[in-house]
Amino acid sequence: MFILYGSCTGKAGVQASKRVNPGTPVEHYHREYPMGDLNNDKVQDTAVVVFDMMYDPEECVDPLCKVEIRFSGTLPSFTMDMSMGAFAVKTEDLNNDSANELLLISRTWEGMWNRVYVKSFKNKKWETLAEGKIFGIDDEDFENRIVKKGPNEFILVVDEYNTETTEYVRTDKTIKTK
Repeated sequence: MFILYGSCTGKAGVQASKRVNPGTPVEHYHREYPMGDLNNDKVQDTAVVVFDMMYDPEECVDPLCKVEIRFSGTLPSFTMDMSMGAFAVKTEDLNNDSANELLLISRTWEGMWNRVYVKSFKNKKWETLAEGKIFGIDDEDFENRIVKKGPNEFILVVDEYNTETTEYVRTDKTIKTK
């Protein structure tokens, strides 16, 4: 499994980037993360996170705030819209297919709230196993967001907003993979 963190400035459904003016500094990100074996081919895979971002003001270069996730070997790449950055961490196999899964964390426009997705590479494509929201960005906390319960079951720890206390509450979301 790998954890991927991303963020973007803007609102859903709204074009999040303006045309880049000449002379506007653009930072090109290209970060590699060792992931273990994501497709059960006995070869260690690497995820490569690629995106462009401008600062002052901080915003995406691409109108949809796309982040591309590329992989070593034969794994297909994919893009995440409305995100602009990524963080990846390796974790164990969750669906008993002898390959690691993928945990993606993408920042939303709701302050410190983020979207989390668990993906698996199955039948030559990426499939979403689970999704939810998390509050805050704590790199040490990422690997604790998933707990394997059995060969075909895991828990995704998500956060829910409590309107009465105006605080977030951690909640276990049980996911069956078969």
